[in-house]
Amino acid sequence: MTTMNVKNASGGTEAIEKPLTPGRAAAAASRPVVLSTEDKTAIDAIASQVTLAAVLAKIIAAPATEAKQDAGNTSLASIDGKMSILAGYVDGLEALATALNGYVAGLEGKDFATQTTLGEILTALGAPLAAGTALIGKVDHSTTGTEDGRKVVTAAGTAEALAVSTVAKFVEITAETDNTGIIVVGGSTVVAALATRRGRPLLPGESTTLPISNLSNVYIDATVSGDGVTYVYGT
Repeated sequence: MTTMNVKNASGGTEAIEKPLTPGRAAAAASRPVVLSTEDKTAIDAIASQVTLAAVLAKIIAAPATEAKQDAGNTSLASIDGKMSILAGYVDGLEALATALNGYVAGLEGKDFATQTTLGEILTALGAPLAAGTALIGKVDHSTTGTEDGRKVVTAAGTAEALAVSTVAKFVEITAETDNTGIIVVGGSTVVAALATRRGRPLLPGESTTLPISNLSNVYIDATVSGDGVTYVYGT
């Protein structure tokens, strides 16, 4: 204990304890003081917590920074997913651009002024069609030859195909000159009877021409059994 000398009332010297610094320094270097009610309540509340979560709950309740961090992580994950989708679109656009560049390169230096069919254009591009390849579902009606035939309606009122499956470019059908009734030309629903007639009627000797792809798609009916037609078709 540190002491200091002071004069007493009689003028003598007295050694008394030197005052310590008030406050909350180390016990050996300060004079103990009584805790306030507020201090005791706070210390008791913290001392009763045995886990870090319990201590943190006493310090800050549902910290705003933690919630914002969770929301930020969720937003970043969402953005990352959208970036992956966008990357897929970018890859698709790059592939399309590459393909278009290839087409343009193929067209450069080509002269199509004299080309009249798709086959000729493809040939000019260096990609000729294989023999017999259909041109985008359309029939090329240019012909290299002609064939002919004859068809008689066995039973009036019953539509009959002009011929079995036969590839053709066009067909010209003429009602036989010795027919005694009317021939009607049309599809599979053709009807010769006047009351419910469907199709193109032909008097004896009359003709009609149809652009077709197959003779089996053309049907005829007659008002008189045994009447028929002759026909010429292009190949």
